[in-house]
Amino acid sequence: MDVEESSPSQPSTSSQTIIASEKSELLITKSLSEATNFGSDLEYDPSIQMKRPKINILTPKLISALDRANVSSRNAMFIIAPILTSVGINIEDTTLSYSTIQRTRMMFRKDLAQGLKNDFKTHDKYVVHWDGKILQDITGSKSVDRLPILLTAFGIEQLLGVPKMDSGTWTAENQTSAIL
Repeated sequence: MDVEESSPSQPSTSSQTIIASEKSELLITKSLSEATNFGSDLEYDPSIQMKRPKINILTPKLISALDRANVSSRNAMFIIAPILTSVGINIEDTTLSYSTIQRTRMMFRKDLAQGLKNDFKTHDKYVVHWDGKILQDITGSKSVDRLPILLTAFGIEQLLGVPKMDSGTWTAENQTSAIL
C-alpha cells in the first residue's frame, strides 16, 4: 500500500481551511473590537438640531386681498418675498412657496364656500329673481342669451346659475328649460 506523503512545501487542504478560518475569526474580532471602541448604543447622542417652527404669513385677509386684486399665486410670491425682507423677516423662517400659497387659497375658498352654504340654508323664506341677458359666449366668438338666476333671503343673495337659453324666443317654456 502506497501512502502519498505531502510535500513540506505544499500544505494539505485541511490545514489551508484552518488557516482561512483563523484569519476570518481574527478579522471578525478585530472589527468587533473597533466597533466597541466607539461606545455602546446607549451612549450614542446624535446632534439633532431643533428646527424653529416656520411663520405662517398667509392669513385669510391676505388671501382675500390677493384674490380681489386677481394676483396669481406665482406673482403673489414675487410680491410677498420682498415685502418680508423689507420689514426684516427672514424668508427661510416662513412658509412661503408657490404651492403653499395655492394650497392655502384653495383651502380658504373651500372654507368660505362652506360657510356661505351653511349660512344660506338657515332661512325659511326665499325670493327668486331672474332676468334674461345677452352675454358673450365662453368662446367669445358670438353673443348668446343667458338667464341669470338669483336666490335672496334676508339680504343675502346667492347666484344659482347663468344657463344658456335657446336664442330667439323668450317663452315661459324656454325659461323653465333653461332653469331646470
